[in-house]
Amino acid sequence: MTLKVKQVKMDSVEATNQDDDKETYLLKRTPEDDRIDWSAPAEEVHRLIRATSRPYPGAFSYYRDHKVTIWRASVHPNAHYIGIPGQIISSNPLAIDVLCTDGILRIEDYGMEGLYQFI
Repeated sequence: MTLKVKQVKMDSVEATNQDDDKETYLLKRTPEDDRIDWSAPAEEVHRLIRATSRPYPGAFSYYRDHKVTIWRASVHPNAHYIGIPGQIISSNPLAIDVLCTDGILRIEDYGMEGLYQFI
């Protein structure tokens, strides 16, 4: 247990005021911020999916003009495929593999245009 955690448990933490000269502000997120950029590294796409998954609106992309929200995925190395980032490599009843710039994103749970489903 770290010293700070121990201090919190013992109610012995001293509060300090924030330095106003070091303040930063985060701009409000918009729905478009959750759109997947397939040219990004696979780990970055994966982090977006994890960060915006349920109960949040979810990371999304489009497939044949249908919005697809991705709820769960995993990253895998790419040793064989050359193509366009965002291109589907393979699919089966359990997963859809999509090419990223430096790896493969395996989509394991998604919803399409408001329909919820597990794959």
